Amino acid sequence: MHNKEIKTMDFWSLLNTYSIEIPKIQRDYAQGRESEKTNIIRNNILEAFKKAIKNGEKLNLDFVYGTVTTDNKLIPLDGQQRLTTLFLLHWYLASISGNLSKQNKEIFLKFTYETRLSSRRFCEALVNNNLSIDDSKKLSLQIMDNSWFYFTWKKDPTIKAMLTMLDTINVKFKGEIEFWKKLTTTNLVEFEFLPLDKFNLTDELYVKMNARGKALSDFENFKSWLDEKLEEKTTESFKKEWSLKLDTVWTDLFWRNDNEDFSIDEEMINFFRGMAMFSYVEKREVSNENKKYFEKRIGDLDDLEKYVSNEEFENIFFEEDNDVVFSKINYFLDFYSDNENLILRLLKKINFWKDEEANLFLKFIQKPTFPQRVLFFGLFKYILKNSDNFENKESEVVRFFRVLRNLVINSDVNASSLKNILISVNNLVETEDILIYISNENLKLPGFSGSQTTEEQLKATLILQNLDWENEIIEVENHLLFKGSIDFLLPEKENSLLDKFILRKNAAMILFNENGVNLGKECNLLGRSMLAFGLDLIRDYEIWLGGKWHQYWKEYLQNKNTNLYILNTIDLLLDQKIEKFTEILESNIYKIAEEENNIPKWKLILLKNPGLFNYTCYGRVKKDWRGVNLYEQQKFNANANAILIENNRNEVITYFIEKLGFKLKYQNVNRCGKFYTGDDIILLKEGTTLIFKREIVKVKIKDLDFEKEYDFTKGVEYFLPELENNFKQLDFTIL
Repeated sequence: MHNKEIKTMDFWSLLNTYSIEIPKIQRDYAQGRESEKTNIIRNNILEAFKKAIKNGEKLNLDFVYGTVTTDNKLIPLDGQQRLTTLFLLHWYLASISGNLSKQNKEIFLKFTYETRLSSRRFCEALVNNNLSIDDSKKLSLQIMDNSWFYFTWKKDPTIKAMLTMLDTINVKFKGEIEFWKKLTTTNLVEFEFLPLDKFNLTDELYVKMNARGKALSDFENFKSWLDEKLEEKTTESFKKEWSLKLDTVWTDLFWRNDNEDFSIDEEMINFFRGMAMFSYVEKREVSNENKKYFEKRIGDLDDLEKYVSNEEFENIFFEEDNDVVFSKINYFLDFYSDNENLILRLLKKINFWKDEEANLFLKFIQKPTFPQRVLFFGLFKYILKNSDNFENKESEVVRFFRVLRNLVINSDVNASSLKNILISVNNLVETEDILIYISNENLKLPGFSGSQTTEEQLKATLILQNLDWENEIIEVENHLLFKGSIDFLLPEKENSLLDKFILRKNAAMILFNENGVNLGKECNLLGRSMLAFGLDLIRDYEIWLGGKWHQYWKEYLQNKNTNLYILNTIDLLLDQKIEKFTEILESNIYKIAEEENNIPKWKLILLKNPGLFNYTCYGRVKKDWRGVNLYEQQKFNANANAILIENNRNEVITYFIEKLGFKLKYQNVNRCGKFYTGDDIILLKEGTTLIFKREIVKVKIKDLDFEKEYDFTKGVEYFLPELENNFKQLDFTIL
């Protein structure tokens, strides 16, 4: 390698020489990280920039490695974050000093992104649109307030991180208009640029070269500290064995579960953060006085963007001055490393509804949710308790994790409930036979949903009475919508006919799919059937009947006040041919609508007009001071698009249009056939204006002093004669 190939350059010179195309922004920018550590780094580097520029001191930012293409495009393989920060700083200084000229804009536009289109567009907009920066306001808010700033950019993690950096730049550099000239003419902030293509090398070189002098990762820092603590707190043999396995067999385990970013430091630190969370929760008692602090500490450990110091790890892991925690971790990692294939094979016998969810270890060391943490905690504890003869406990392992899966997915698992849930998991692990243990009618599992616990008790009892129940229960539990919660299909008594359960199960699995209703969703067949069987406005306020969002159907299935109507619908389909399902349900709906007395007007309209429920359109029924309305699914409070269904306004309007030749003033109010949206519907005909409100119609005649209101709620025949009579008196015969 020749030294002459290494160029000392500042950013502006680099941008004048090459077009810079960022292939993948570094972690802090890619994830929009806002950890305490990131804030410190951001402030420190900008402070260093400011000091160098202000005092005329040279600042060298270390190497930037990159590949230069034949069309003079630089693709940096390292230093992307530094380059992005320098781009933002140069743009800011050019803006406040009036140097964002056409020529300089052309230079700025040479900085772009290869893979992140939104980031590329944002940088282009930032450069092309001159921004008059107001120092009294937050710069990010000023930028977001412009018409060229897309709303969706607010959710882009890279743009969020750049906006945060710009806010910090604004605080530190506001008013420093002379800095632009200093920064672009004196080469105060420089770095060594190494074009790797000159040596016919790939980005693999940067991995090796960059190892020198690079700041330690969070895990490397933690590992160094832990080595010292284990040497102090444990035996020499334990520490020696630990260090050896952490660098060999356990490293292999983490590499097998890498997220393909060619580094396992993140996975390793995530593992120990998770173990620290378990240790913290298990060791501490919770009271009303410390509950908020307790939950905050759990939240800090769960937030992988938040920095955890070695001192905090020490307070959690070594507060009792022993090595019990690390002995358990040591035992688990040994067993898991040796038996990974066996464990995964058994877990895959349990349907976690997504194939990758079965790898509980993988999920735990990536970016786990609280439910995924609890499932791994169950695996960790189960292995510690049952590692002996583990291979011969296949049926018990599968049963245990099926029950745990059901409890976790159907409970509210969060920082508030975690303490009780871990206690319950520990109790479950201690049992030798999960079905016998959980079938106990007096069983309590604090933290987990009480209704799901009761359901698991009933299912365990049914299986113990007759093993034929097990496969049937498992099949319907594995449904992607039900996800272990099948109480709506289960019998009320322990001794029940299995045959009837199978028929109900088969019908339910056809009626629903993972997104909600599978059958007749374009006309809301199930929702209308529930209405026919008696479903009413919940708390006299509203009900959701659309077929688009699965979470609403999931809630209805788990709610005993609503799942009764679903079960009534299912029972109509038992032992029927699939192709007859729609016909059977529609026939029953119309039969009830015609034969039942005292059905309110709004419900009759919904029962008899399936077209109203196009699943891409309407689905929410709400009662307020305006009356009962049908709303679009995604515009719950958009009254302009709501259809009044409480009275016969729609029929009266249709009569005036079809029979009397009136025209809608605004055609867009006509929805789903002969139904009309909004508070006021206006009809016109030859100088006559009809304004239909909620319960009255205002009649106006152009050029005549005539305006009157009529109550139309009882129907056309009740107010049309009076209206015609008034017109005749005015010698006005438009009707």
